[in-house]
Amino acid sequence: MAHVLVVEDDWMHRDFLVRLLQIKGYEVQVATSGEAAMSEIGRHVPDAVVLDMGLPGISGYEVARLIRTGEATSHLPIVALTAFALGEDYDRAMQSGCDAFETKPVDLDALHAKLQTLIERHNVQSL
Repeated sequence: MAHVLVVEDDWMHRDFLVRLLQIKGYEVQVATSGEAAMSEIGRHVPDAVVLDMGLPGISGYEVARLIRTGEATSHLPIVALTAFALGEDYDRAMQSGCDAFETKPVDLDALHAKLQTLIERHNVQSL
């Protein structure tokens, strides 16, 4: 069972994501801020991160950069979540170190497919 960290400050989006990812068979860990995300990752490195870009405090963009610079976390697959679907938002997320991009409201099947692909790719590369 893959372990996914959901980083989302909005309780409705967070609850929705957690419930639906659990239905899809993921073990889900939650953080409500960038600081909490880094703390959670320090305690237990997940298989992937679903990361809201518009977090208060440390933004999702900065969290992605921090994940990419960590020796134990530089490999983590990161899916950016944002309510903004402009090309510049996509570019900014990718430049921050995200591997995939999903807009809100989230299409669970698309998110699940992206997570599966990224986790499988990471597992193959780790061999």
